[in-house]
Amino acid sequence: MRTKRFSLFPFDRGLFKRSLGSSLSFYLSMFSAAVAIAIAGPVHGFEFILVIGYSATVSNAVRIATGGLHVRARRAALSAARANPGPRIGLLPKELGPVQGAAVFFSLVIAILWMCGVSVLSLFDGGVPRLLFFYWLFRGPALMILPWVSVVSGLSAPDSVSRQLVRAVSPVSLIGIVSFCSIWAGWSAETTICAIGSVYAVTSSSSLVSHWRRFVRRSAPQGSRRLEVLTLFRGSRGWRSEAWRSFKGSVDGLVLMTVFSLSIQVAGTYSVPDGAAVAAGVSVMRTFVIPARRFGFVAGSEWLEQSGKGPAGGCLVSREDSVKRAVACSIPLFWGLAAVLLLVDAAGIIGPISLLMVSLMALQLVIEPFAGVLYSYLSVAEESARARLVPLCVYSGVLTSLLVCLSLAGHAEAGNVWLAMFVCRALFALLLIGRIRAWARTP
Repeated sequence: MRTKRFSLFPFDRGLFKRSLGSSLSFYLSMFSAAVAIAIAGPVHGFEFILVIGYSATVSNAVRIATGGLHVRARRAALSAARANPGPRIGLLPKELGPVQGAAVFFSLVIAILWMCGVSVLSLFDGGVPRLLFFYWLFRGPALMILPWVSVVSGLSAPDSVSRQLVRAVSPVSLIGIVSFCSIWAGWSAETTICAIGSVYAVTSSSSLVSHWRRFVRRSAPQGSRRLEVLTLFRGSRGWRSEAWRSFKGSVDGLVLMTVFSLSIQVAGTYSVPDGAAVAAGVSVMRTFVIPARRFGFVAGSEWLEQSGKGPAGGCLVSREDSVKRAVACSIPLFWGLAAVLLLVDAAGIIGPISLLMVSLMALQLVIEPFAGVLYSYLSVAEESARARLVPLCVYSGVLTSLLVCLSLAGHAEAGNVWLAMFVCRALFALLLIGRIRAWARTP
C-alpha cells in the first residue's frame, strides 16, 4: 500500500498554470505602456513619454481599485449556484444585485472624474496638458468599462491559460502596431496619443463582450441566447456595503502603491540619485508584485468553489491545504524572479540601484508568497475584512513612521529607505501568517 508523502507546501501544477496565466495577462497589460514608450517615445519626445507613463500609473490604480468587484461577483455567482443546483442557474440571479449596484457606483465616479479632468485639460493650449486632454478623451471610456469587466469576468468560469494570454496580448500587439504606424506615416504626437487611447477603449469593450457571451452560454436557461445587456446595469439595495467590501478587497494594492510613492519622495528629498534609485527599484517591484496577486485570487476562488461539495457539506480541500497550495504555487515564480534579479545585478545591467538595494529587493520577493499572495487569498476566502485589514494598517503605519524618522534624521539614503520597506514587509508577512493560521483552524 502506497503511503501519502508528506509535503510542507504541496505543489499543484494545475493551480500553478491557471494562476500564472492570470498573472501573465496582468503583466502584459502593464507592459503595453512600455511598448508605446519604447517604440514611439524617441520620435515624439519627452512630453509623449511622460503622458504615457503617468497615465499608465493612473490606469493601474483604477484597475486595482475596481478589482475587488471580481471577487464579490464570484462569491455571488457561487452563492446562486448553491441555492439553485443544476447545469444552468439563469441569468443574473438576485444575489448579484448589490454587486451590480456597486459597479454602477464605481462607473459613475469614474465618469464624473473623467469629465471634470477632460474639462480642465481642455483649457490649456499646448504641452503636456494638451496631450493629456487628447489621451484621456479617448482612454476614459475604457476606464468606465473596467468595473463591468471585473464583474462579468467574476461571473464566468476562469478562462483557459491560452485564452487569457490571447486577450492580454491583443492590446500590446495593437499598441505596437499603432506606434510603428505613427513613425512610418509621420503622425503627430496628438494623433498617436488619440490612436493609443482608442486601442484601450476598443480592447476593453471587446473583453467585456467576450466575458459576457461566455457567461450567457454557461448560465442562461436552455433556448435563451440573447444578450440582456440592460439588465446587467440594474442596481439593488445593499450596493453601498458591497462597494465598500469590493474596495477593501483591493486596498492592499493601493496601499502598496501609496507607500512606494512616499518612499520615492523621502529618498528624493535626501538627494536626486537616491530618489532615482528608489524610483527604479519601485518600478521593478511594482511590475513583479502587483500582477502576481492573482495567485492568491485564483487559489481563494477555487477554495470557495470547492466549499460545500465535500462529505456532509464540508469542503473537498481543507483550509490549511488550500493555503499551502496557494503559497507553493507562487514560490517558483517569486523565487525565480529573485534569482533573475540577482543575476541581472551581477551582470551590471541595473545602473542606479546599489547591491544592498538589489539584495533587499530579492529578499522581499522571497517572502512575497507569504505577504501579497496570502493577503489576496484571504481577501477572497474570508468574508470578514476587519481582521484582514489589521496587518495592512500596521504595515502602512509602521513604514510611514520609519520613513518620516529617516527623513527628519537626515539618513534617508536609498539603502536605508529600502531597508525600512523590507523590514515592514517582513512584519506584514508575519502578521498575515498568524492571521491565516487562526483562519485555517476555524471549522
